[in-house]
Amino acid sequence: MLNFHEKNPREAEKKEAIYSIVINLIMFIMRFFAGISIGSSALITDAFHGLSDSITSLGVLVSSKIASKPADEEHPLGHGKAADLGSLFIGIMLIGLGGVFIWEGFRSLISPAPLKVVFIVEALTITLITVGIKIYNYYIALILGKSSGSSLCLADALHHKMDAYITLGAAVGVTINWFTGISRIDGALTILISTIILYEGAELMGKVSQLLMDRNIEDIAARVKEIALSVQGVKNVGEVIVRESGGDLLVSMTIEIDGKTTLSEAHSIADKIETEIKKKIPKVIRVHIHEEPMV
Repeated sequence: MLNFHEKNPREAEKKEAIYSIVINLIMFIMRFFAGISIGSSALITDAFHGLSDSITSLGVLVSSKIASKPADEEHPLGHGKAADLGSLFIGIMLIGLGGVFIWEGFRSLISPAPLKVVFIVEALTITLITVGIKIYNYYIALILGKSSGSSLCLADALHHKMDAYITLGAAVGVTINWFTGISRIDGALTILISTIILYEGAELMGKVSQLLMDRNIEDIAARVKEIALSVQGVKNVGEVIVRESGGDLLVSMTIEIDGKTTLSEAHSIADKIETEIKKKIPKVIRVHIHEEPMV
């Protein structure tokens, strides 16, 4: 049985990706045939959106594997940014998919096809089952993301949640079409679903862009400063920069110490600061400290 409380972000991403790929492929087949059986463009659009989950989860797996590589001469800070690039890939995939299906929605709106009601109960039942599965997928990815600090798992969790809402919306639209006979509701709903996908992709890309541009994480920077000031020998703390890289944290900071402190004592103080920071903030994997004499 999978352990959904994982501390290592790379292991969390691997588990989440493999689980999602298998489940999403099964659900794509279920939803695609449900949509085909009743001639619903909204359900077919939703099926291919679900298939994109498998593709993005494959991207999660590949990105996580690259991110797990140790630091080397060309990448002294490690390969963690590969995980953030994987999240960016998910955002790009969503925007591309949303654009394609908005076009399909307008085509369906202009030239609507009648709903095939022969298998509609079966199709709606399958669709609602997939909603439940997607909600379950969302919670798995969310738990793995929060327990490990993986931005990739959290990005995929968002994708699963939106997918569940979109599938539910498609089922509601088909039901309205069935009862009212308004066939254009299918095309209108396809456009709505696609717009949500576009918004989801743009929002995700905005968040990931902040990570890739090394936005300073100010709340953790404040904690780092507090920890450093508690170490004996530290007179003041200057600039503190905390960056995220694939769920891990990188810290750069400047401290002020007594001008009479020897080089050996200065290094000892810096070592104590690094030890305390990593002890109290486990996600920190690297601390760079610049010591300056206090004037």
